Amino acid sequence: QYQVTQDTMIEADYVGSFSRKAVATTDVNAPVPSVMQAQNALGFINPDCARPLAGCSNPLDPNSSPTGALQLFTDLSSGTSASNQFQLTVDKRFSHDFNIRAAYTLAHTIDDQSGFRYNSSVYTDPFNHRFDRGSANFDIRHRVVISGIWKLPFDRAFRSGHGFLRKVAKGWEMSGIAAFQTGTPFTIFSNSGSS
Repeated sequence: QYQVTQDTMIEADYVGSFSRKAVATTDVNAPVPSVMQAQNALGFINPDCARPLAGCSNPLDPNSSPTGALQLFTDLSSGTSASNQFQLTVDKRFSHDFNIRAAYTLAHTIDDQSGFRYNSSVYTDPFNHRFDRGSANFDIRHRVVISGIWKLPFDRAFRSGHGFLRKVAKGWEMSGIAAFQTGTPFTIFSNSGSS
């Protein structure tokens, strides 16, 4: 914090947060890449037979049919996220009981649980969770908020008496707030329209 003048103050802050072992969903019976590569040598891939618990008579034969389990989803404590923010606030007091505040935030939030697969919440590659690491679905880079408060002088007319009317007219305020921000991350792979 720094007081520039008697009625102006500036404050700059760094805010950081991180999360480890957040709940994320993964397929524990995902198709094994090496089995799919072996199937591809025969002309096409049957990802269901490439699953370890699929029960195919010959997993390397893409013409086999699964008789066992296919997708097995489970929740793991493997998700991560991190957020870094720079916040700048300016407070200014004017005459006649009017105050204004302007706040700017520059932020970046990165995680591996949201993004274009946010609605399904399943890792894209169950063998490599870091593949999904990137800007969070709710990442807002720039945000500006401007607010003001004006203490209305309705009670001035009743200061020399009229106790009841003075109490009714005293303490009224008018305030306003305006917020401007950039949009959330966009990807062509998502039809959720979150941005």
